[in-house]
Amino acid sequence: MTRTLVLNAGSSTIKFRLYDEQNGKSNRKLIAKGSASKLGSPSSNLSIQTNEKGKKFEDTVTDDTSHVAAFKGLMDLLGKIPGALNNIKIVGHRIVHGGPNFAAPLRLTHDAISALDDLSDLAPLHNHPSVMLVKAALEMDLLKGADHVAVFDTHFHQTMPEMVWRYPLPYDACEESGLRKYGFHGTSHAYVARQVAEKLSQPLTKLNLITLHLGNGASACAIKAGKSFDTSMGFTPLEGLMMGTRSGDIDPSAPYHISSEAFSLTGRTPAVPTAPKGPKITKVEDVLNHESGLRGICGESDLQKVVEMANAGDAVNKEKKRRAKLALDMFCYRIQKYVGAYHVAVSGADAIVFTGGIGEHSKEVRSLVCQGLKCIGVDVDDEKNNECDVTGDENSVDIGSKDGKL
Repeated sequence: MTRTLVLNAGSSTIKFRLYDEQNGKSNRKLIAKGSASKLGSPSSNLSIQTNEKGKKFEDTVTDDTSHVAAFKGLMDLLGKIPGALNNIKIVGHRIVHGGPNFAAPLRLTHDAISALDDLSDLAPLHNHPSVMLVKAALEMDLLKGADHVAVFDTHFHQTMPEMVWRYPLPYDACEESGLRKYGFHGTSHAYVARQVAEKLSQPLTKLNLITLHLGNGASACAIKAGKSFDTSMGFTPLEGLMMGTRSGDIDPSAPYHISSEAFSLTGRTPAVPTAPKGPKITKVEDVLNHESGLRGICGESDLQKVVEMANAGDAVNKEKKRRAKLALDMFCYRIQKYVGAYHVAVSGADAIVFTGGIGEHSKEVRSLVCQGLKCIGVDVDDEKNNECDVTGDENSVDIGSKDGKL
């Protein structure tokens, strides 16, 4: 019996899952899952939940909140589960950006890690933390004998046609620099597409889908005949939908017209708080990635809190409530706009899929988004939407009404 550890490093988080591989994928068993949050802050929260209901291990770290220290802390917590760290043969690493040279899953060596770190300029908020985590995992005694494999967010979108991935910028300059649309959240979009095909009992190659990965980071994907045809994120994860702290699509010249030190195009700041000597970004990139989106409009990046503020009673500050409602309306409208465009791009979608923390858990967002899509045949059953729960054995739920075309 072997075990697989799956690691996902974000700019300020680490998430993991540990599986028992019992006679192949069909009998895969989740042993534990956990996360480290607020990395780079004065204190970081570590949490692990086992497959036994109600059994959790938690810790708070204050002396060192780097990715490496948090990962070691998570492994120490995981070691409290008898036998959990035994016989880990595969370690899977989610890497956000594969750049022009890495598409398919890659067995990680020290040379490969060096090449991946060179891509940190393409995704300074994401790739460098991943590389730091990979190095720490390779050097950890209990994981030295395992095969370490990288899976890239950009892989699924390799099927986009050139008219989609190429930017209308000077051709030769883009060729030399690798400047193009890469797309992200590919592992998520690919997974839910396969799940929908199974749910509908249809071959994936016969389906046209619009998948919406909605979390603090958000993206839409147009899937045509089972393959990625277009996606909202681009050269970096900043393009596309409005997100928790990222602006999404804006006029590229907008930052040049804001006279403020916060929007400095020359000032540099660490891309990752826990790696001050690592890649740096301009202050304007920092603002567009960390101080914009929902947070930029209403001061709050947590969607559920935005919904609560928008629906609060008269006792709440009226301007605060108005801006929360505005942020929610903007967030949903921009999703609707992409869905409409992608409905045309795939010549008519067979299904629209919601996933990610917001997509799976926010009935309000699902309802608001779908209300504006009745013109293309979307009609939600309110009762199904309100009762939708994908946290249990049911990993996909149909919330469409009997009158809906999708």
